[in-house]
Amino acid sequence: MIIDFDSLSGNAKVWIFKGERSLNKEEIRSVKEGFDRFIQQWTSHGANVKGGYTFYSDQFLIVGAETPEGPPSGCSTDTLIKFVNQASIQLGINLMDNASFFFMKNGKFDKVGFLDLQKTIEAGDITEATEILNNQVVKKADLELELMIPASSALGSRYFSTVKQ
Repeated sequence: MIIDFDSLSGNAKVWIFKGERSLNKEEIRSVKEGFDRFIQQWTSHGANVKGGYTFYSDQFLIVGAETPEGPPSGCSTDTLIKFVNQASIQLGINLMDNASFFFMKNGKFDKVGFLDLQKTIEAGDITEATEILNNQVVKKADLELELMIPASSALGSRYFSTVKQ
């Protein structure tokens, strides 16, 4: 059952899908239409999933879901991942860019591959205060405070110890 994302409880499980770039209006419309159909038939252990989604900065798709038995897991999660993968292929855009680190630069999102993260930090392009998209958030209630965090608190923060102050 599809509901407005804001109507999900704070305990709803969330998944953050990182697009390789911002989506244009037509691409967002296409994703919304597909997700509306997907969520209408999404089940977990035989129960209908109550789900919603939102876009953050037109680049990141945040999906939230809950069931009376608790958060969806297992096969229902696999079904979601498969759907997002198919949407990526259909649009020709990677919506599951898990090999990149997304950060704010001059008011816009930029990204760097994890293999280049240390070099980017050493070059000063990412500082401890740089805002980083934290895709490790798993509960809707945590999104507001934890979606954007300082790089010093993020995955890869160990590289700051290699930078001379």
